[in-house]
Amino acid sequence: MNSIKLKFHFLDLTICAVWMLFACGIYGGWLTPAFVIIMLAMFYRFVVSLSLSKMEIRSWLPLLIFAPFAAWFVFSNHYITEHIADYFFHLTHIEYNNVIYDVIVYFFLLWLVAVPYIYYLYLLIRKKALRTELTWGELVGAILWRDRQSQTISAILMVMLFAFISGLTMSARACQLMCFAAVPVTYWLICRYHRVSAEKAWVLVMAMVTFWYAQIQAGVWRVSLLFLSFALVIYVVIALYQKIKKVQLSIVLVIYLGILLPSFSIGYNQYACTHYARSGFHYLEPFKGILYITDGKGHYGLRDRYGLLIEPEYESIRVGEKLTSKWSHLYILQKDGHKKYYDVFNDKFVQETEAAKRMENERK
Repeated sequence: MNSIKLKFHFLDLTICAVWMLFACGIYGGWLTPAFVIIMLAMFYRFVVSLSLSKMEIRSWLPLLIFAPFAAWFVFSNHYITEHIADYFFHLTHIEYNNVIYDVIVYFFLLWLVAVPYIYYLYLLIRKKALRTELTWGELVGAILWRDRQSQTISAILMVMLFAFISGLTMSARACQLMCFAAVPVTYWLICRYHRVSAEKAWVLVMAMVTFWYAQIQAGVWRVSLLFLSFALVIYVVIALYQKIKKVQLSIVLVIYLGILLPSFSIGYNQYACTHYARSGFHYLEPFKGILYITDGKGHYGLRDRYGLLIEPEYESIRVGEKLTSKWSHLYILQKDGHKKYYDVFNDKFVQETEAAKRMENERK
């Protein structure tokens, strides 16, 4: 596979992986029919990508299987791609813009649905399509675990998915396990594919232990630990580069292993709010993803997965009574003998009279 085709294949897999993360991230119930359909759609989209990477002329089979899923995306108001556009503004804090929103929606929709069919037609017209060693079983889906390259890619994606799920649940033990294990395992898979020794995997374990315990530090200590963790990842990737001589892969690995994968594992971006420490390894019920933070002087505040919600200036934060919606909660913030009420569901403070009225409605 020449350089341009390799880059195109890598870009396609990257876009599919981003889509997979958003598709899995928007679901509260994982056993719904819609989620099963989405999982099948993701499965066959990866099969299509991997079979086309080999320029297999019989790629018409996975393309045919993927066709009803593609039609569903087009005729169901773009479905998953709209969530990607929504989160773009949430993650970047850029002011909402209809043009940018539509560009993101239609870019992902066209790439996921139209690009594989267009590329397959290109291979046929230019007579570049080949009959490779792939079997019919592999074209139906077994390519993900039978073909050596596809097997490695699938394993790396599965590690990423498990890390992402642990981060979504924010179970302290699961997050800790994935934080320590996901990066070294991914490194081992890459070394195994390139047939080189993964002798420096233990350095990555040290890097991830450092990354994990940086959460409970603040300010200079937090930044120093994060820098040390990132530096250890760079050291390992440089050693790997000296063996495989792949510049672009090495750059991607530094970012992925040093920042993205460990952040997926713990469920939030700890490069934000570095001047405040996480207060213990627990989250704010019932909203997994909202954490207690402290300034180290006995004052508490709140942050979500992406950044600061409430400055740590309160003596205590405790759960109030439920709002009319079972998922909406008021939280009572105590400071200097005075109470403030924070609606975590809508991310805003409410007046005491409004809080009392809501509590009364709940009791009724």
